[in-house]
Amino acid sequence: MFAVGQLGNVALQATPDTLNYVTYAHRVLGESEAEATRAAGRYYCLSPAHHAVSRHRVGQTTFAGSAAGAGTAAMRSCEAGVARQLAHSHSFEKAVVWPSATVRYQRIFSSRPGYPVLLAPFIALLGDVKGIWLFSVVVTAAAGAVVALGLRAVGAGPVAALAGQALYYALPIEVTSTRPMSEGVGMLALAVVLFGCLRFAGGRRRSGLAVVTAASAACFAIRYSMAQEALLALALVLWATVRASGGPRGAGAGRRPSGLSGLTGLTGLAVAVSGLAAVSMAASAVMGWPGLRDSVQDTLTMHYRTPDLPDPWPLFMRLELNFWWEWLKRQVAAPFLLPCLAVAVWGVLRSRGRARLLGLLAGAVALTGLVNEAAHPLMAIGPRIMITVWFLPVYGIPLALEAYARRARAAGPDRRDDDGPRQAALPQPQKVSQSYV
Repeated sequence: MFAVGQLGNVALQATPDTLNYVTYAHRVLGESEAEATRAAGRYYCLSPAHHAVSRHRVGQTTFAGSAAGAGTAAMRSCEAGVARQLAHSHSFEKAVVWPSATVRYQRIFSSRPGYPVLLAPFIALLGDVKGIWLFSVVVTAAAGAVVALGLRAVGAGPVAALAGQALYYALPIEVTSTRPMSEGVGMLALAVVLFGCLRFAGGRRRSGLAVVTAASAACFAIRYSMAQEALLALALVLWATVRASGGPRGAGAGRRPSGLSGLTGLTGLAVAVSGLAAVSMAASAVMGWPGLRDSVQDTLTMHYRTPDLPDPWPLFMRLELNFWWEWLKRQVAAPFLLPCLAVAVWGVLRSRGRARLLGLLAGAVALTGLVNEAAHPLMAIGPRIMITVWFLPVYGIPLALEAYARRARAAGPDRRDDDGPRQAALPQPQKVSQSYV
């Protein structure tokens, strides 16, 4: 059903970032520099042409006429603009980055090889338009399915699991995931990381560790900053959970609170995730990939078009405060994210065992959305940069539904013990009538 609903979105919303990714994908397929840049430019310009046709069809003064001319004009204008940008570049390394022509900005995309590599086979089989569309749909559909599997793994019912999958397709996380950019594949990898953590905590340590390691490596290759932020947040939450649950089982270990009962191997999982975080940080440093200071300079210099600021932090903090004030005003004026987060938090707090662990890990990933936004305080890209914040509602709201259903069952004729199996209500003594002769 999700794929059918996406049929009307075949002409995806390409961005300048998409131009870079598609260029690299064509280079992976063995095309020359000139062929790759021309193919990426044609695909990029399909988006403004598509939007021009849509606007023409619904325009108050244009809907009665033919929309073909509007699309053709928009396509030609876009292609002319791309050609001008390429004409000012003197090498492929500069030309593939549009609208900026700096090698330093190009490093942002050369440090994300995973997405173009995964995208290339789809382009080879179906071409740019259909191939990129199908890849985006497959990735988003798979991520929703992994969310459902994670909820089922912690004991959630089919309705709650399907609700989590539906939320992934319905909330703003779907909009970003289906766009031809690297965030969608990265979020799929993070969902698999959470699933691997659940397997590890459920006693399947070898397979769980393999899943976590493989998914973390994939996310690192796709979008290394997303992997690093998530692994660091997960490590902090896991160590906090180990401490709250009384430490590892053994002599002198405290008794686990009921909300975290049934969890095993948390210390080993925390050590493994911490190790993966450290390896990812070291790897990006060795390869010289951009860091926080580069990101701040990129924000304040419009993609390095102007010289670096000698002391960017005072100006950056001013932008930071302005952004969050405006963001808060918008959230209050149109409250949607904050209520979703509140319901999700309630669901996590009402859960037990691995269900609570899943909620805590989803909350850790969600926190990285706020951290990533703090590093890029720009309204124009805010919803995309903060997209991982929706991981908490996607998992937490189904947990809230499960908690509500559990309370409803407990209030019925049968009752459920907090930590045990369902128990039938105790039989009531019946009055025995006596007859006297």
